Amino acid sequence: IIHDGIDINWACPNSNTKVLVNDIEFNSSDEIITFVNRTFEPYRGIHIFLDAICRVLKEKPKAHVLLVGSDTPKVSYGRARTDGQGWLTALKTELNTSIDWSRIHSLGKVPHKKLRDIFRISSAHVYLTYPFVLSWSMLEAMSCGALVIGSNTTPVTEVIDHGKNGLLVPFSDSSQLADQLIEVL
Repeated sequence: IIHDGIDINWACPNSNTKVLVNDIEFNSSDEIITFVNRTFEPYRGIHIFLDAICRVLKEKPKAHVLLVGSDTPKVSYGRARTDGQGWLTALKTELNTSIDWSRIHSLGKVPHKKLRDIFRISSAHVYLTYPFVLSWSMLEAMSCGALVIGSNTTPVTEVIDHGKNGLLVPFSDSSQLADQLIEVL
């Protein structure tokens, strides 16, 4: 069954795209890692992603991370947090100084046009998920020309053929994700 599709005339590459984030202008020549979830949560791998980013930012001093999504205790999939914190907030406390938070930009929810522009400047878009559902955001990122590094889980493997139209890593292996991100950047 094919969903209603991606508008590839709208979600398409554009090397002239610029995105302004906290008074910093980014473009496709910058080392930009993107990660998009409706709500940051374990089912979508926020904890694995940030664990990998700790090492990536140390080894790639010019890299920046753009996070799109809500930091809320109410998650889209799985059990909600009961401590009132969102997963990103909880992980900031847990990871503390082991990560350079000045290069991680949490943008919250953004208009669709801005999301498209974020995909257009992305050097590597990370898409992690438990074997569950595939997000339109991954397909739109691919359509915009972003290199997707996805989890080696269904349904991601139904779309990404490793080494041909994206890259695959084991869902829970933050070390392999970090290696892949460093190689790509």
